[in-house]
Amino acid sequence: MAGFDIPVHLAVTTSRRWLRIVALAHLVLLALAWVALPDAGARVLAAALVGANFYACARRRRQHASRALVAVLRTADGRWVVTRRDGRVLAARLLGVPFVQAWLTVFRLRTEDGEIHAVVLLADNAPATPWRRLRVHLRLAGAAEAR
Repeated sequence: MAGFDIPVHLAVTTSRRWLRIVALAHLVLLALAWVALPDAGARVLAAALVGANFYACARRRRQHASRALVAVLRTADGRWVVTRRDGRVLAARLLGVPFVQAWLTVFRLRTEDGEIHAVVLLADNAPATPWRRLRVHLRLAGAAEAR
């Protein structure tokens, strides 16, 4: 395809927007539980459950940190290459049809070692220009590539 010969390199960072959304959701649920529960013991239990959820999320993130993707590259010839946090560089293949919107992009990649990674990108996950290029690649060529 003409115009798709430009490689797209995307260094993925943590989305501050997503962290704020998750934290706000937890606080809202805690506030609702605080209002809905009649006694102090139940309120303390609800607060403990929210705290345990935060801990479980952080623990899971630490356990999978070495396999987390830190960079995605779509080469000029249409190949996908990913870089993990542990430094391994692996070839990958696009799975399924990507979801591409202005504020959110979601696609799945299967690496050469067989592991499947769901890549979820919000607007603040990556620099604007490579993110736009990746969205165009996924929108126009992703559906054909996934078949």
